[in-house]
Amino acid sequence: MSDHGPFSYLVNCAGYACFQPFFETDIEEKFDRHYGINVKPAIYLTQAIAANLKSKNMAGSVVHISSQGSTIAMTEHLVYSSTKASIDHICRI
Repeated sequence: MSDHGPFSYLVNCAGYACFQPFFETDIEEKFDRHYGINVKPAIYLTQAIAANLKSKNMAGSVVHISSQGSTIAMTEHLVYSSTKASIDHICRI
């Protein structure tokens, strides 16, 4: 980041969704893929950019794009909805 100056803004809008009935959901495969795309990058990028801005005493903004699935029960959205609820929680801390 230092070669191009600090980033002042970040928009996390990644989204992967594979909807399956509850009892047919392959938790290990679907969980890892969903969290690997929808949650991990949002955490890692936010940490890196915020730490860089803080070290330079600069202000910035982070926007996380979530989904209605984070707050309401939706059929066949077990893993996807939990990733979007994670994104909502990241915004609160």
